Amino acid sequence: MPRVPIIICGFGNVGRSFGRLLVEKAVLLKEQYGLEVDVRAVADINGAAIAGESPIDLERLVEFCARGRQVQEFPDLGRAGLTASEVAEKVPARAWVEITPTDI
Repeated sequence: MPRVPIIICGFGNVGRSFGRLLVEKAVLLKEQYGLEVDVRAVADINGAAIAGESPIDLERLVEFCARGRQVQEFPDLGRAGLTASEVAEKVPARAWVEITPTDI
C-alpha cells in the first residue's frame, strides 16, 4: 500500500478542517484507493510541527490546536520560528497542501 508523505502549510480553521477530514476519511482512502497519507510536517505562520520516525498524529494535533494552542507548541515535534520554506527544504514529501490566505 503506497504511503504518501505530505506537508500541510496553513493550520487555521481551514487547515484544521482539512486535517479532520484526512483523519475521518483515512479508512476510505485506504480501502477504496489503497492510499495512506503520511503527514510529515504541518507549518503555519509561527512555526511548524515536524514528524520524527512516525507520522504526525494528526487527530491529536487538530485537537491540540482547536484548544487555542499553536502548531509550534505541539509536544516533542513543535519548532518555533521555522518558516514554510525551511520546512520544504528539510522535510521530504511527495505533496505540499497549501491552505494559507491568498490575496489574488
